[in-house]
Formats: sequence, C-alpha cells, structure tokens
Amino acid sequence: MNPQGDEIISKNKAVRRIGFIDTDQNTDDFEVINYDKLSAQGHTDLIEEKAPRSGKDGKWGLSDSSGGNPDDPDQPEKPDAKLIGQVNALLNDAAKKKASDYTAASWKKLQNEVANAKNALKSGDNEKIKKAYQSLSLAVRTLVKVSSSGGSNQKPSGSSNQKPQENKIPKPGTKFQYKNGWYQVLTSSASGGTAKYLRPLKKTYQTVVVLPVVVEQNLTFKVTEINAGAMKGNKKLKKAVIGKNVTKIGASAFSGCRKLKTIVVESTKLKTVGENALKGVWEKCKIKVPKSKVKKYGKKFRKKGQKSSVKVVKK
Repeated sequence: MNPQGDEIISKNKAVRRIGFIDTDQNTDDFEVINYDKLSAQGHTDLIEEKAPRSGKDGKWGLSDSSGGNPDDPDQPEKPDAKLIGQVNALLNDAAKKKASDYTAASWKKLQNEVANAKNALKSGDNEKIKKAYQSLSLAVRTLVKVSSSGGSNQKPSGSSNQKPQENKIPKPGTKFQYKNGWYQVLTSSASGGTAKYLRPLKKTYQTVVVLPVVVEQNLTFKVTEINAGAMKGNKKLKKAVIGKNVTKIGASAFSGCRKLKTIVVESTKLKTVGENALKGVWEKCKIKVPKSKVKKYGKKFRKKGQKSSVKVVKK
C-alpha cells in the first residue's frame, strides 16, 4: 500500500525514485504512479511523463540531454571538441619553436602554460581547458625574440609599435606661440637656447608680460630680445613687464601705445633700446628699473621718441 491507501499492483502501478539522494525514508524517496487513475482523469500528458522508460533513455530512465552524468549532477560538462582542437593546435605551434630564439623569461612562461594546457586536457574539465587555452594563447603571442647579440629585438604582440617620440631641436628662425605671446628661436641646441619676443597674441591686452624663459619642443629658451615694433599701436596697453633675460629692446617696440603708463624692467642685462622705442607713450609714463640700474638705464632710454615728462625710476 502507498501512503494514499492504493494497493500496488505491477499491472497498473509503478514505484519510481523521486530524486537521487537516499534519505532512508522510502515514503520520501519514492512515489507510486497509478496509471489507471491518470488515464481515467484524462492526464495522458502525465502518463507520457511518468511512464517507465527503457535503458536507451539513460540511467534511471532519464534522458541525458545535458551531457552531464545523472548519477553525479556536479560532474563538469563534457569538453568542447572544437576547443580541444584549438588547444592542440597551440601545443603543436609551441612545440615547433626553439628556446634559443626567445628570451629566457618569455620561454619559461610558454613552457609553464604548455604544461598547464596538457594537464587541463587530461582532466577533461571544460572550464579548465578554456582557461588553459587563453593563457597558452597569450604566452605564444608575447614571446620575445632575441637578437644575435642576446638582446631583445622584438616587442610582444599587442604592445605598441610606436617609437618613443624624440624631441626635435627647433632651428633658428622657428616661430612659435607660448602662453600669451609669439616668439622666435634665435639660437638652439639639445640643451635649449635663446628666443626673441615677437608680439602679443592679441592687441587688446591691457597688460603684456615678456617672459624670462619659454618652452618649445620640451626645450627651454631664454628670452633675450623684444622684436622691433612688438607692441606698436596697441592702444589698450597700460602696462608692460620686461623679463629678466632681455638684453635688447627693438626699435618702435612700444610706439603708439598712448595709454601705456608703466613699463617694468626686470632685467639687469639690458644693453640696447632701439630708436623710437617709446614714441607716443603716455606723457607721464614711468619706466621702473632695478635700483642699481636707474642711472645707467636712464641714459639708455633717453631720447627714444617719448616726451621729457616720461621718467626712469627705481622699482
């Protein structure tokens, strides 16, 4: 009798295991299928589902469509034949290579991955084979060849083939923009050089600073000159600062800057101020210079086109 009181007769009933875990409680481990009742109730679909099966349908009468073992649900899935073929192809490729052609480190890595791949194939674990394929493929791609002198002459695959960018040394006469001004190379070498201030980036600046140094192609250039007419006609300019490395101010450098009220000279190396450099600046413009250079620079700025009311004073 089953728990429901049905008499078990082999002609119309069957006993079937519910799962694969044995709890030693038969009422929990097995179920009784009464085919007469199922048929009478019109459950032909359940009859098909519950009907006894032959051995060709797999162990326990279950169809093994997943590729796994029904006796052991935790068994890994069967290896992928295509994946196994890919791993074997890589192993064959690796076997053709010679240790003498590659750096010791990259060759050692390849051999380790070859061993891992072989072990994965033996295990039959699809997941292990998949990981081994990826690692072996990477090891093959990143092999580093050696030159005849023993040094590496090949970058691993996937790395950048671009050569490190070399700094080009700007030739004398090269013009370039740096911050708010345009400059021109006067002298140049691998360690830097000198440059001339050409003009401000815009004519609308109220303050212009001639920098002591500028940078081009990662090289530093001292700004030693202000070009002739550099700020000529800048009607909004009120203040100009001359960097500490300037030795020469070109002719008409500030000509026509009628609102220019202050010129600050940071340089102690100034040697030349060109003709009409100050023509047309504001009549009360002050030229502020280092204390030790007031007298000397007073002579250099004399009669450069400005009115006599323009004075050279200490900073």
